[in-house]
Amino acid sequence: MSAPGALGFRRLHPATLLLDTAKGLRQLGRLLLPAAILLSNPTLRPEHPTRWIGALVAVVLLIAIAVVVDFLATRFALEAEALVIHSGSWKRVTRSIPYVRIQGVSTSQSVAQRLLGVGTLRVDTGAGGVAAEALLESLRWREVQQLRETLLRARDHGGLTAVPMAAREGEAAAPSTVSVAATQAPAPVADVPLVTLDDDELLLAGATSMQLLVILGAAVGLVERLGDEWVSLVFSDRVRGVAAQLPTGGGAGLLLVAAGVVVGLSVLAVLWLGVVLATWVRYRGFRLSRVGNALVREYGWLHRRTASTPMARVQAVTLHESPPRRLARRMEVRIKSAGGMAVHTPGDEPDVPVLLPLVRAAAANDAVAHVFPDAQVEMMAAAPVPGWHRASPRSWVRTGVERSAVLAAVLAPLAVLFGSGVWQLLWALPLLWALTPLAWRVRGVGVSGAYLVVREGWLMRITWVVPVAKLQQVQLRQGPLQRGLRLATVRLTTAGLGGVADVVDLPVADARMLVDDLVARLPALRRRRSAPPGEPLASAGADVS
Repeated sequence: MSAPGALGFRRLHPATLLLDTAKGLRQLGRLLLPAAILLSNPTLRPEHPTRWIGALVAVVLLIAIAVVVDFLATRFALEAEALVIHSGSWKRVTRSIPYVRIQGVSTSQSVAQRLLGVGTLRVDTGAGGVAAEALLESLRWREVQQLRETLLRARDHGGLTAVPMAAREGEAAAPSTVSVAATQAPAPVADVPLVTLDDDELLLAGATSMQLLVILGAAVGLVERLGDEWVSLVFSDRVRGVAAQLPTGGGAGLLLVAAGVVVGLSVLAVLWLGVVLATWVRYRGFRLSRVGNALVREYGWLHRRTASTPMARVQAVTLHESPPRRLARRMEVRIKSAGGMAVHTPGDEPDVPVLLPLVRAAAANDAVAHVFPDAQVEMMAAAPVPGWHRASPRSWVRTGVERSAVLAAVLAPLAVLFGSGVWQLLWALPLLWALTPLAWRVRGVGVSGAYLVVREGWLMRITWVVPVAKLQQVQLRQGPLQRGLRLATVRLTTAGLGGVADVVDLPVADARMLVDDLVARLPALRRRRSAPPGEPLASAGADVS
């Protein structure tokens, strides 16, 4: 690798000092919040508060000094074959990321960064783990966009192209002096729009998310806790006194209960509206497009994000249907890619691999075709594909026994601690057994051409679409109960984090047949996948459909 590249080493934008200091103060505030709650009690207040204030000021100064030192130690440069980043004040770290290993380059811009005119760039090489390989925070937003385009072009052309980029706004760009493979700037790649979501669809996505079920569960718990003790906690003595003087006689308690229900449901309604609004804010302006061989997602109102995923790195597509979304005939589409998803910083949220936050169930085939253009899987979410294998009816017994054992294992220590009355919760056993047929009706697997379709989950229904050529492992697994009931689970593993799909409780003969069939298909399918771009797939290998 050459020494400094054509663009030289550069530092981050000075706004990093302000943003990182604010981030450190937020983390300090989280640590001090419990102490502040304790100190609100007069009996726990220190005798010399000025000493504590002085210590707090010293901690803030240390945070500011650490931010400055880290800012001065962080530099990056674009060399001929790699992106080089120097970081670390106490422990020096130098990272070299070859352009040809870059799998995705994403950008984001928070509200504070937008006000300061800066943004964040993240580079993922698909090496696994949960940390982004490169994280450059607080660069000028125009520079972030230019740097992203430069890295993607360098990846596609095997080296840094001779496209000069000014290090700072208004600075003349120095001509490139590094000899690279591509000496001419490539023509811009067409941006093909695929899907855009309007505000109505985004509001529906928030209203039908799984968080709605969490809120309903909280409502059930709230109703169960209604009573005199709960009312005494919510209403003051004055309110209860006024209620006792109402001309309802013995109905005063009922009136308080009704008022409590109204208050509780009002709070839950506000929380639900908050979930809807948060979804709308997160995904507003959602746009999915195809740029070259990559899928690009742009979304966000306050925190604007741009993420690209090479189509060749996608290992599977999953369709998620919660009960509210099944009623609305909608689903969420996610992708599983090699390298997993990145968690960028301790205070930042992870990139959930959502391809489409909401899509009509009737358009499921089109959503899958955006990722796997050659897939011909007929309506995976509504009807099984040809050759569909459902789980064995004996799955009822296995699921019911395991759930009963788990319930007994949870209640036994509770009965020792709180008395034998805990065993009254065994009334839930009939309900657990009654729910087992719902899971059995959903479980199954089918093979359609070069793709596997796996379905699981009765509450949150998940449908996997996995190219057989992407499989890394095929395992046949049997637990003690499964061996006794002549059942087996087939585990399908792809590259990357979370790339595991289980086909649960197939008859042993069907499970072995499925494993043998997949193993036999893999060599021919991989020959087809590695065929030259200009060669038709049919001529690259035998027909395995």
